[in-house]
Amino acid sequence: PEVGVLVDGFPRSEAQVECLKLLHEKMHELRREYRHTPLKDFFPRPTFRICVLYVDEEISVGRQLMRGKYIKDHNAQVQRSGKGEIMEERVTDYDELLIRARYQIFKDHYSCLLKLSKIFPFHLINAVGDIDSVMRIILKEFEYQSSLELEHDTYESISHIPLATKIGIHARQDLIRRLEHYCETEPEVFSKAVRFIDQEVTPMVNRHAIGGQALVRSDNTILSDPKVAEVVISILSERGYAVTMDERVHETPKRVDPETWEIILERHHVYALNIRFPQHHIQPLEQKF
Repeated sequence: PEVGVLVDGFPRSEAQVECLKLLHEKMHELRREYRHTPLKDFFPRPTFRICVLYVDEEISVGRQLMRGKYIKDHNAQVQRSGKGEIMEERVTDYDELLIRARYQIFKDHYSCLLKLSKIFPFHLINAVGDIDSVMRIILKEFEYQSSLELEHDTYESISHIPLATKIGIHARQDLIRRLEHYCETEPEVFSKAVRFIDQEVTPMVNRHAIGGQALVRSDNTILSDPKVAEVVISILSERGYAVTMDERVHETPKRVDPETWEIILERHHVYALNIRFPQHHIQPLEQKF
């Protein structure tokens, strides 16, 4: 990471847990002390996140014995071939009694670790799976979380803006509700949208069917009605197209006011629909023979 540090195997005991709490308090104290000084950037808001990778005793013992065997075989190969680097051999990777004693120490101090969950963001991860699956779980748990990392006032100021990852969760239900509403309660608006699609959108989409994208420009004034524009986008979305709409205003000088010499402009609205859909690949003719 560009900022911060990863500490492995700490804290392990109740004394270390208390030290961590005191460190956190001291960092907050320094931040308050220097908050309104030129040195404030050197004292950011401290964010501690605790992660415990948990496996049961038998799996833990088996993994450490396997690691010990791998290291021993690796070092023997290095000594025979003279290539590679010798890996550190630890006695706790070969002696099952020592491994179980080490696990017992973890169990004895586990309640101390749980106390941290009342103070810091705490992640208890089931590490029984393979390395790749456990890594995916860890990365998911440690995704950026603005509520944990931003100052309270900053977060409160922006939290009303929906998260990009959440905004589409109910999009399908909302889309169906919109279409049903306009079809039943405002059929004229719905009909205008359908006619516009039939007359101006579908021909352009058919023309660009292979490319997977069509840009439809229109000066049709019905798109100035927000309801019609919403229904057009909703219908196309329901049919599987990805649509964005943009409005451009072109101003053309028409005349000059003889009294004020003000240039009178004529505004012309142009609406652009960027429509994307699955691209179709055509096999070249020479490849068929």
